[in-house]
Amino acid sequence: MPIVFTATGRLRDWRAFETRNRETWLEAMRAAGAARYRVYRDVHDASRVLVLAELPDHDALCALREALAGDLAALAGGDGPGERVWEPTPLEGIG
Repeated sequence: MPIVFTATGRLRDWRAFETRNRETWLEAMRAAGAARYRVYRDVHDASRVLVLAELPDHDALCALREALAGDLAALAGGDGPGERVWEPTPLEGIG
């Protein structure tokens, strides 16, 4: 069953995050077997970021957390990471 990982935080430097994403996060997501990975910016507060990844299972999630542990803490920018893990429900949906 796929698992959706989300993390939110406040960035101080989008360019530094862009570099870190390219050099570290993308490869970590691929290594964890992510089917989807996307970074979103808050429409009303450009310093806020949402990271979303669809992973194949809990083991992949654990591997991803281990690979990005330091980066997840830094992503928080002092707010404490808003990290969540979601699984699908049997409710009807689209897509």
